[in-house]
Amino acid sequence: MRHCILVIKGETGTGKTAYARSKGSHSRMCNVWNVAALSEDADIWILDDMVSTNGKYSLKALSQYEADFTGRYQRVKTMKVRPTVILGNSRAAITKCWSDIEGEEGEAWVARNVEWVYSGGRPFFVFP
Repeated sequence: MRHCILVIKGETGTGKTAYARSKGSHSRMCNVWNVAALSEDADIWILDDMVSTNGKYSLKALSQYEADFTGRYQRVKTMKVRPTVILGNSRAAITKCWSDIEGEEGEAWVARNVEWVYSGGRPFFVFP
């Protein structure tokens, strides 16, 4: 079963993280790739302001039912993947972190498997 990946793009302070966190139990990575921060028991995984200087991650792996991730000390960990929300300030900054999406084929894959939402500079409202 392939998960559709939700990407929320918007300015800092518009409530992207609060909105994503309100959607259920979650595991969250901020800035750096850290497999230990992910839990198979979470409803969703949140990748918040990931930066390309800390390495790249496989977007395609984040859409799979189960995938192998490299953790600390290059150990491979097989995990059941949870639906993923990626947060960032700009499309360019977000896509720099993707290791496996290039060219026309990659763009076509993103069009089929990634849902982009732009806050338009307006805050996301979170209702209980």
